[in-house]
Amino acid sequence: MKYHETALEKAIDGNLPEIIRKISQELVRVYNNIAKSYEQKHDFGRSLEYFEKCLDACKKADDPEMEAKWYFKIGAIYEKMDDLEKAVEFVEKFLNICKSDSGGSKIEKKKKLTGNAHKKLAELHSKLGNASAAITNLEALLNIAFEDNNKQGQAEAALKLGLLNYKEGLIPVSVRYLGKHFDLARHLADGS
Repeated sequence: MKYHETALEKAIDGNLPEIIRKISQELVRVYNNIAKSYEQKHDFGRSLEYFEKCLDACKKADDPEMEAKWYFKIGAIYEKMDDLEKAVEFVEKFLNICKSDSGGSKIEKKKKLTGNAHKKLAELHSKLGNASAAITNLEALLNIAFEDNNKQGQAEAALKLGLLNYKEGLIPVSVRYLGKHFDLARHLADGS
Protein backbone atom coordinates (compact mmCIF):
# COMPACT_ATOMS: atom_id res chain seq x y z
CA MET A 1 0.00 0.00 0.00
CA LYS A 2 2.83 2.38 0.86
CA TYR A 3 4.32 1.77 -2.59
CA HIS A 4 1.07 2.89 -4.31
CA GLU A 5 0.77 5.99 -2.12
CA THR A 6 4.35 6.97 -2.92
CA ALA A 7 3.85 6.32 -6.65
CA LEU A 8 0.66 8.44 -6.64
CA GLU A 9 2.39 11.31 -4.83
CA LYS A 10 5.28 11.27 -7.30
CA ALA A 11 2.89 11.16 -10.26
CA ILE A 12 0.94 14.12 -8.92
CA ASP A 13 4.06 16.09 -7.98
CA GLY A 14 5.63 15.57 -11.39
CA ASN A 15 2.46 16.42 -13.30
CA LEU A 16 0.89 19.01 -11.02
CA PRO A 17 1.30 21.95 -13.43
CA GLU A 18 -0.29 19.92 -16.24
CA ILE A 19 -3.13 18.78 -13.96
CA ILE A 20 -3.81 22.37 -12.90
CA ARG A 21 -3.73 23.52 -16.54
CA LYS A 22 -6.23 20.84 -17.63
CA ILE A 23 -8.60 21.50 -14.72
CA SER A 24 -8.38 25.24 -15.39
CA GLN A 25 -9.17 24.74 -19.08
CA GLU A 26 -12.24 22.72 -18.16
CA LEU A 27 -13.34 25.37 -15.65
CA VAL A 28 -12.88 28.05 -18.30
CA ARG A 29 -15.03 26.08 -20.74
CA VAL A 30 -17.86 25.71 -18.18
CA TYR A 31 -17.64 29.31 -16.90
CA ASN A 32 -17.54 30.64 -20.46
CA ASN A 33 -20.74 28.78 -21.38
CA ILE A 34 -22.49 30.22 -18.33
CA ALA A 35 -21.13 33.73 -19.02
CA LYS A 36 -22.25 33.64 -22.65
CA SER A 37 -25.70 32.47 -21.59
CA TYR A 38 -26.06 35.45 -19.25
CA GLU A 39 -24.65 37.77 -21.91
CA GLN A 40 -27.29 36.59 -24.41
CA LYS A 41 -29.94 37.42 -21.78
CA HIS A 42 -28.35 40.88 -21.39
CA ASP A 43 -27.58 40.10 -17.74
CA PHE A 44 -24.14 41.64 -18.05
CA GLY A 45 -23.49 41.71 -14.30
CA ARG A 46 -23.80 37.94 -14.05
CA SER A 47 -21.95 37.48 -17.32
CA LEU A 48 -19.10 39.58 -15.95
CA GLU A 49 -19.00 37.45 -12.81
CA TYR A 50 -18.40 34.28 -14.84
CA PHE A 51 -15.96 35.88 -17.28
CA GLU A 52 -13.94 36.98 -14.22
CA LYS A 53 -13.96 33.35 -13.06
CA CYS A 54 -12.56 32.40 -16.47
CA LEU A 55 -9.81 34.96 -15.96
CA ASP A 56 -8.99 33.61 -12.49
CA ALA A 57 -8.76 30.07 -13.84
CA CYS A 58 -6.37 31.25 -16.57
CA LYS A 59 -4.19 32.97 -14.01
CA LYS A 60 -4.04 29.78 -11.93
CA ALA A 61 -3.04 27.86 -15.05
CA ASP A 62 -0.33 30.46 -15.70
CA ASP A 63 -1.53 30.83 -19.29
CA PRO A 64 -1.03 34.46 -20.40
CA GLU A 65 -2.48 33.85 -23.86
CA MET A 66 -5.77 32.58 -22.41
CA GLU A 67 -5.64 35.33 -19.78
CA ALA A 68 -5.42 37.98 -22.51
CA LYS A 69 -8.53 36.61 -24.20
CA TRP A 70 -10.58 37.04 -21.04
CA TYR A 71 -9.27 40.55 -20.39
CA PHE A 72 -10.62 41.47 -23.82
CA LYS A 73 -13.98 39.78 -23.19
CA ILE A 74 -14.33 41.45 -19.80
CA GLY A 75 -13.56 44.78 -21.46
CA ALA A 76 -16.35 44.10 -23.97
CA ILE A 77 -18.81 43.39 -21.16
CA TYR A 78 -17.87 46.62 -19.39
CA GLU A 79 -18.46 48.42 -22.68
CA LYS A 80 -21.93 46.86 -22.92
CA MET A 81 -22.52 48.04 -19.34
CA ASP A 82 -21.48 51.58 -20.45
CA ASP A 83 -18.53 51.57 -18.04
CA LEU A 84 -16.07 52.71 -20.68
CA GLU A 85 -13.25 53.52 -18.24
CA LYS A 86 -13.26 49.91 -16.99
CA ALA A 87 -13.50 48.68 -20.57
CA VAL A 88 -10.35 50.66 -21.41
CA GLU A 89 -8.59 49.26 -18.35
CA PHE A 90 -9.23 45.66 -19.37
CA VAL A 91 -8.48 46.14 -23.07
CA GLU A 92 -5.18 47.79 -22.07
CA LYS A 93 -4.36 44.69 -20.00
CA PHE A 94 -5.12 42.61 -23.09
CA LEU A 95 -2.84 44.85 -25.16
CA ASN A 96 0.01 44.60 -22.65
CA ILE A 97 -0.05 40.80 -22.77
CA CYS A 98 -0.22 40.85 -26.58
CA LYS A 99 2.84 43.11 -26.72
CA SER A 100 4.81 41.08 -24.18
CA ASP A 101 6.87 37.99 -24.81
CA SER A 102 4.70 36.05 -22.35
CA GLY A 103 1.72 35.98 -24.71
CA GLY A 104 3.10 32.93 -26.49
CA SER A 105 1.48 33.67 -29.86
CA LYS A 106 3.26 33.66 -33.18
CA ILE A 107 4.39 37.08 -34.48
CA GLU A 108 1.60 37.36 -37.08
CA LYS A 109 -1.07 36.49 -34.53
CA LYS A 110 0.42 38.91 -31.98
CA LYS A 111 0.34 41.72 -34.54
CA LYS A 112 -3.29 40.98 -35.37
CA LEU A 113 -4.27 40.85 -31.68
CA THR A 114 -2.30 44.02 -30.94
CA GLY A 115 -4.01 45.73 -33.87
CA ASN A 116 -7.42 44.61 -32.60
CA ALA A 117 -6.58 46.03 -29.17
CA HIS A 118 -5.51 49.40 -30.62
CA LYS A 119 -8.66 49.50 -32.76
CA LYS A 120 -10.90 48.81 -29.75
CA LEU A 121 -9.00 51.28 -27.54
CA ALA A 122 -9.35 53.98 -30.21
CA GLU A 123 -13.09 53.34 -30.34
CA LEU A 124 -13.44 53.43 -26.54
CA HIS A 125 -11.33 56.56 -26.13
CA SER A 126 -13.32 58.24 -28.88
CA LYS A 127 -16.56 57.43 -27.04
CA LEU A 128 -15.02 58.87 -23.87
CA GLY A 129 -14.11 62.05 -25.72
CA ASN A 130 -10.38 61.42 -25.35
CA ALA A 131 -9.37 62.21 -28.93
CA SER A 132 -5.65 62.27 -28.14
CA ALA A 133 -5.66 58.68 -26.86
CA ALA A 134 -7.89 57.59 -29.74
CA ILE A 135 -5.49 59.14 -32.26
CA THR A 136 -2.49 57.51 -30.58
CA ASN A 137 -4.13 54.08 -30.84
CA LEU A 138 -5.20 54.63 -34.45
CA GLU A 139 -1.65 55.65 -35.35
CA ALA A 140 -0.38 52.45 -33.73
CA LEU A 141 -2.99 50.49 -35.73
CA LEU A 142 -1.87 52.23 -38.93
CA ASN A 143 1.77 51.35 -38.20
CA ILE A 144 0.90 47.69 -37.68
CA ALA A 145 -1.06 47.64 -40.95
CA PHE A 146 1.89 49.32 -42.69
CA GLU A 147 4.37 46.76 -41.29
CA ASP A 148 2.14 43.94 -42.53
CA ASN A 149 1.59 45.62 -45.90
CA ASN A 150 -2.13 45.40 -45.14
CA LYS A 151 -3.55 48.01 -47.54
CA GLN A 152 -7.13 47.51 -46.37
CA GLY A 153 -6.10 48.00 -42.73
CA GLN A 154 -4.06 51.09 -43.68
CA ALA A 155 -7.02 52.56 -45.56
CA GLU A 156 -9.41 51.98 -42.64
CA ALA A 157 -7.01 53.44 -40.06
CA ALA A 158 -6.22 56.44 -42.28
CA LEU A 159 -9.95 57.13 -42.75
CA LYS A 160 -10.61 57.02 -39.01
CA LEU A 161 -7.58 59.21 -38.33
CA GLY A 162 -8.73 61.69 -40.97
CA LEU A 163 -12.23 61.92 -39.54
CA LEU A 164 -11.07 62.14 -35.94
CA ASN A 165 -8.49 64.83 -36.70
CA TYR A 166 -11.17 66.76 -38.64
CA LYS A 167 -13.47 66.53 -35.63
CA GLU A 168 -10.64 67.95 -33.50
CA GLY A 169 -10.17 70.86 -35.91
CA LEU A 170 -6.79 69.61 -37.13
CA ILE A 171 -7.63 70.19 -40.78
CA PRO A 172 -4.15 69.84 -42.39
CA VAL A 173 -3.57 66.54 -40.53
CA SER A 174 -7.06 65.40 -41.46
CA VAL A 175 -6.49 66.21 -45.14
CA ARG A 176 -3.20 64.26 -45.10
CA TYR A 177 -4.83 61.14 -43.62
CA LEU A 178 -7.92 61.36 -45.82
CA GLY A 179 -5.68 61.75 -48.89
CA LYS A 180 -3.79 58.64 -47.84
CA HIS A 181 -7.11 56.81 -47.35
CA PHE A 182 -8.38 57.74 -50.81
CA ASP A 183 -5.06 56.82 -52.47
CA LEU A 184 -5.17 53.41 -50.79
CA ALA A 185 -8.85 52.96 -51.63
CA ARG A 186 -8.12 53.68 -55.30
CA HIS A 187 -5.27 51.15 -55.33
CA LEU A 188 -7.51 48.56 -53.68
CA ALA A 189 -10.29 49.22 -56.20
CA ASP A 190 -7.81 48.92 -59.09
CA GLY A 191 -6.51 45.67 -57.65
CA SER A 192 -2.96 46.94 -57.38
